[in-house]
Amino acid sequence: QAAGTCLPNGVAPERRKNLTKNGESFPVGVVLQPYRSAELANGIIDILISEVLGYNLQYDPHVPASSLEVIYAMIGCKTWYNRESPGCEERKQELHFVVES
Repeated sequence: QAAGTCLPNGVAPERRKNLTKNGESFPVGVVLQPYRSAELANGIIDILISEVLGYNLQYDPHVPASSLEVIYAMIGCKTWYNRESPGCEERKQELHFVVES
């Protein structure tokens, strides 16, 4: 078992890579849902993406209050968590998945 992994043949943290687009390197961005079942599902997805596929993950510190906010996050709105001004004028994809259960 590699140090810092749950799986016996998991990719160690220092060997994980970022996504790359147009010369820019960034981790896989994740939005966490505030439900216990989503936390469990996310833990499984975390292990699969980081240890099996070998990618770095970054969790957004904001918690979505609604499905609409999740949609804003997934389409790249900068301040997706701000219902009054989600920042969709200039979108940039920094978050890549959310687990719903």
